[in-house]
Amino acid sequence: MKRSLLSAGQVAVLVVGVAIVAFVARGESGIQQATLWLVLGLFAVSVSLLWGYAGLLSFGQAAFFGLGAFCYAWATTDTLLAEPLAWNPALIGCLLSILLPVLVALAIGYFLFYGKVVGAYFTIVTLALSFLLGSLGQGWTKVFGGFTGIAGVPTLSIDIGVGTFALRGAWSSYVFAAVVLLLVVALLSRMLATPFGLAVDGVRDNEPRLQYLGMSVVKVKLATFVTSAGIAGLAGALFAAESNYVASDMMGPVLSTEAVIWVAVGGRRSLIGAVLGAVLVRAGGYVLSGIAIDYWMLFLGGLLLALVLLGSTGVVGILQWLLAKVSARKDRGREAAGAA
Repeated sequence: MKRSLLSAGQVAVLVVGVAIVAFVARGESGIQQATLWLVLGLFAVSVSLLWGYAGLLSFGQAAFFGLGAFCYAWATTDTLLAEPLAWNPALIGCLLSILLPVLVALAIGYFLFYGKVVGAYFTIVTLALSFLLGSLGQGWTKVFGGFTGIAGVPTLSIDIGVGTFALRGAWSSYVFAAVVLLLVVALLSRMLATPFGLAVDGVRDNEPRLQYLGMSVVKVKLATFVTSAGIAGLAGALFAAESNYVASDMMGPVLSTEAVIWVAVGGRRSLIGAVLGAVLVRAGGYVLSGIAIDYWMLFLGGLLLALVLLGSTGVVGILQWLLAKVSARKDRGREAAGAA
């Protein structure tokens, strides 16, 4: 419980800091951008769970993010149906955005994990999934909108019986995204502190030892894979509701690769690191794209290469190292003062 509250508290501090900086720099338009960054931070959390904690590197996580976004768009527009759903389309869209990615991940993960597809082969299959769905989205115009995507996706508005819960204005959207992010981080932190969470760590650190202890490694991997897909799908729905637009490249390999970079920058074994990495890289892209937009992807590629070659533990790891150094220096100072 303490661990989950600590993680949620750290994310809360980050959320408040991002809001202050964004509002001072750009006003309400900055808050609108920051809302998208928080939603992408939620997406990065799903990558951190799968890669950082379970050791399963996926370059196909955007497939679930994009499916979640399209589920929300299908329920709230007339793209797939003759007209939007009559009752609570936004709520049904959000629920479908979790359910469909979970079912797809369950089907794919079952064959992957029970088929003993591990390591680089798992990464290649997930990359192929992202390519497949991205290409399908571009070709299947009636369902996915083709190259132009689906525009006019409505902002979140849910009938709660006694009234309507609707996001009106930049600040309400930001607060809602922040609350969802905090809840997910708190629940995941709580889950990772349970025996199941220890089993997830075991899959990453010593899979044979986990099998020797009688744990079903396949079931642990499958449960983690499915959970991460559900979180990615929810993030996709929130992104669609906030940006009012969905496109097939949201399921493609470029976004999947970006998400891996965010997690690597922030620190892959830290949920707050995933959020921090997404915010830092996206904010940096927002600033640099106005200066040298043609070189943004080159910058991202160079950043990923540097992280791989230098073996960086991410921003969170660097901050922890610095704090440990400062703490050790203070302890030595106290010992010297006591000896004197």
